[in-house]
Amino acid sequence: MLGIVLAVINFWLFAQTLLNVIPGIRGQLGVEETLADLAVSINSLFSGIFIVVAGGLVDRLGRAKILYLGIWLSIAGSLLIALTPENLGGLTSAMLLGGRVVQGLSAACIIPATMALVKTYYEGKGRQRPCPTGPSAPGAVPGSAHCSAG
Repeated sequence: MLGIVLAVINFWLFAQTLLNVIPGIRGQLGVEETLADLAVSINSLFSGIFIVVAGGLVDRLGRAKILYLGIWLSIAGSLLIALTPENLGGLTSAMLLGGRVVQGLSAACIIPATMALVKTYYEGKGRQRPCPTGPSAPGAVPGSAHCSAG
């Protein structure tokens, strides 16, 4: 269960952290403000677009396989962003946005796979124990409150 919660937290950390650090990244990489704003939101866009597709893949290919795929995509997207060169115009933009897109696809895989795993292995009150629930949960551990969904 700890691995499931950490996979979900991993997505939220990468998705939300860029929102806070984008001014520094924008200056260091030499990208326009509009491109930097797009980099912040494109992660959620691709996650939202492909989450239903990934849910279907979870049903067809298996929960664990898609969860692992999501984790590997998260690593690949993070590496793309970390290796983004400074001030190289199109290459800088492509790697920054590409990394964020891959991170969004990662989330689209991780979220339905973790929900399916929790629903499979925990029932009733047991389903509420592994993940934080209640009004403080979304603020305390972003992204883990979805585990309580039925």
